[in-house]
Amino acid sequence: MDLTDFQDPSSVQSLLEVLRELGIRRLDLGARYPPLNLGRAEELLGETREVSREFTIDTKVYTDTKSNGAGDLTNAAIAKSAKASLQRLKALDGVNVLHAHRADPSTPLKEQIEGFNQQIELGRCQDWGLSNVPPEMLDRILHTCEDMGLRKPSCYQGDYNFITRGMETKLLPILRAHNIAFNAFRPLAAGFLTGKLVNNAHQDTRFGDRNPLGKAAQSLSGAEDLHNATRQFDDQAKSYGLSPNEIAIRWVAHHSELGHADGIIVGASNAEQIRQTVGMIKKGPLPREALAIADSLGMQSRSCEVSPLSSLLTPAFPTFQYVGEDFSYQALRLSRSKGQPKDHGRTAITAIVRAGFQRTLEQNVELVGHMSRDDEKGTGAAGKLKLTYPSGEGVADRLVINDLAAKPDIWHSTYQDLRRLGMPVAALDPDLLLPSERRGYPFRAQANLIPGGCLLGVCLHHSLFDGLGGAMVVGAWARNCRELQRDMGATMVHSDPGQERDFSPRCLAHGDVGTLRPRDIPPVLQQHGGDNALLEKDLVKVVEDPLPWQLLGLQQPSFAPPASQRPTPSETMISAIFVASTDTIHRLQKQSTPEDTGESSDHEDRPAISKFEAIAALVWVCVLRARYPDLVLRDDTRSRLRIPTNVRQVLGIAHDYPGNVLMNSVTELPVKSLVADPDRPQVSSQIHASLNTSRDVRNVRDAVKLSLALPELALRRPVFPDTTSEDVVLTSWQDLPFYGFEWGSVFGPAGRMEYVRIPRGCLRGICALLPRQSPEMVEMLVSLSREQSERLQNDPVFAEYFRIKAL
Repeated sequence: MDLTDFQDPSSVQSLLEVLRELGIRRLDLGARYPPLNLGRAEELLGETREVSREFTIDTKVYTDTKSNGAGDLTNAAIAKSAKASLQRLKALDGVNVLHAHRADPSTPLKEQIEGFNQQIELGRCQDWGLSNVPPEMLDRILHTCEDMGLRKPSCYQGDYNFITRGMETKLLPILRAHNIAFNAFRPLAAGFLTGKLVNNAHQDTRFGDRNPLGKAAQSLSGAEDLHNATRQFDDQAKSYGLSPNEIAIRWVAHHSELGHADGIIVGASNAEQIRQTVGMIKKGPLPREALAIADSLGMQSRSCEVSPLSSLLTPAFPTFQYVGEDFSYQALRLSRSKGQPKDHGRTAITAIVRAGFQRTLEQNVELVGHMSRDDEKGTGAAGKLKLTYPSGEGVADRLVINDLAAKPDIWHSTYQDLRRLGMPVAALDPDLLLPSERRGYPFRAQANLIPGGCLLGVCLHHSLFDGLGGAMVVGAWARNCRELQRDMGATMVHSDPGQERDFSPRCLAHGDVGTLRPRDIPPVLQQHGGDNALLEKDLVKVVEDPLPWQLLGLQQPSFAPPASQRPTPSETMISAIFVASTDTIHRLQKQSTPEDTGESSDHEDRPAISKFEAIAALVWVCVLRARYPDLVLRDDTRSRLRIPTNVRQVLGIAHDYPGNVLMNSVTELPVKSLVADPDRPQVSSQIHASLNTSRDVRNVRDAVKLSLALPELALRRPVFPDTTSEDVVLTSWQDLPFYGFEWGSVFGPAGRMEYVRIPRGCLRGICALLPRQSPEMVEMLVSLSREQSERLQNDPVFAEYFRIKAL
């Protein structure tokens, strides 16, 4: 109530009469309102009790903003604040809802819950609620209520407007699951969306210099690029005859995720503003063009967080050179059934693929941004990844439709030709089958229509998604294609060549389009999440330990300039696909397990070698033998095997989190011991031990802490500058569910992907276990020079287990 018209009982009574006229009967207060005259808002309502008794009143427990909230919600503090509020309000019969103003990080949750329940028992409030409490703590509070058999909070107050929508991803689902109402405050983003600040007309607002909190409010109002975008939004709104604040109010009232039981908390400095706000809401939903500019500003304002591990992934993976910071999958599938016209299948598949792609972008805000690296040298942020949303950039061109069936001069193979050859990587030219511009895009794709089928070229930014995250994106695309066919009668397109349907996005009703939802970074990957806060002495210990650097895939600095990267050899590499039966791999596993000599009764000394570890040992030995047939190298040359590892389970991160959660297992041995006379069981044991080390929770947490503390990331160097000589990389995509995705019947009777391949030249020197097509078979891609590949194929040890399938 600072700097408003409501400074005495008479003005407050006039306000209450206006509210009553407008049908507003619920008031939101707090023990610390207004900030410069604590408790005065409650006092004024108490002084107008004859009128205010007709209203439902909510208030909040007092909090001292000079602290972090510790101690605000002890049993005694809750009781003291509630009692004082009732005295100021002269509300002997209590208030409606007593809220926690913010989280208390130190008081046990049980004590907090008991404190609010006691106020209900004493008749000081009907219910209790929460405000500004993180989703993780909210979840713990609700489960503690259930365990204690005490009443849960009935409502939650949170920040919500079209540029502040983080609550939609985690918070809102929790509230819905427990039938808790959400009351949105700051629908105008604390006045920012009025446009007055960015247009330098803010002197009489909360951003003004006369307001004691004005400078602080300005500092929280965003960066200059957001200000520029807001100026553009302001101009566009006025061109449609609407004010920016009207668009903001009508958006939250009619287009947000709020339900019938939820509410909007509106503030005003005078009664006329309340009348205007209610009048705007009564106008109903926004015109489509106004909604579009609100969504555009919302996208530009959202900074989708990037995990600290993401900033490290690109320099740690220099082998993905062909696509810069991306990795690519070739998903190949059948496109039409017998009896249909040649171009009928192409028409249907184009429409479905395009509409499904756009719907996937609309459902996932991080997919429509642009990845770049901070170039502010000397700030400590240099080299860290940023995900931004450039103003005015379209997303429709992120999917390219390439009808190669109509270009016989540059494409000659049919789908059946490629199928007979095992879908060889050599036939998959990335210059032809992938989008020409890929750098910096989280997600781009190209649908290549060839006679008898479709090759989907998918490019995903490897810093934003690891393999599992990439599979989730492709799975969402497949699901949207399938659902579009189901919802819009796609089976008619498949079965009746004479009837075409419009699957383009323009024919979708607004309500059919998924909501943009920014993803949340798990607390364990955040600067202040979990136990990531490091004392200086602990940080020194982590920085000096070589293991966290190794897990992050970075060279450990030796207080000297970082080692320079070795130039990547320019020799042409080919990717061969090898295959082995699961029975053969089981035999390999047995032969790679150290024998029980009987000398020790402790069987734990003999590691249980997994199938993957057995394959890793075989690949390491045989690939090095192919690279160094004459063993021409220094006696002390050592080789390192790097295996990227998914540490979601180690860190307690949900399996369906799509971000990058990769670290590195590194095993190091002399090259001669691997090539001359290798002891594969011993090599397997070394790999087994390294993998266990990379999955140890303490080691992984230390690596996360190091990633959060790294200054000037741009100066760091990868521990593996080259993977085409003595060092080997083996990654596994075996469990990625590409072959399980159902794309719908327009893609053929099975409606599933038939092959997953890496385009030619995109993985220099990398070995990869491919997604499993069949439980009876294992497929592996190995990238070597032509001579090296021939030596590998003719290696009798390797050929005992793997045979060539396609080149």
